[in-house]
Amino acid sequence: MPSLVDLLTPESVDALATPANVRLGQELVAADAVEFLEVGPQRIRARVGGAGRGTQRRNIELDVSESELRWVCTCTGGRRRFCKHLVATALASAGNPPHRPA
Repeated sequence: MPSLVDLLTPESVDALATPANVRLGQELVAADAVEFLEVGPQRIRARVGGAGRGTQRRNIELDVSESELRWVCTCTGGRRRFCKHLVATALASAGNPPHRPA
């Protein structure tokens, strides 16, 4: 079974997300707005968002099931949209492999 690293390539993120969500996700990564809660080869849970006024932190999950990428974000009820929070988590985990929380 492939790992998340295998499935979360820059090309796959570009294919899953809109250009606007890719740009916004990159901005979240640049703002260091991704907090990893659980990290493993098949699953990542994170909290994404800023501490700034009016910003909300969203909970996300990315996992692999039956060789397929699955995701959930609390910013939307729809599970088909790869939002800016998911983009940020994917980019942060690929560019700087996260460590498990202490």
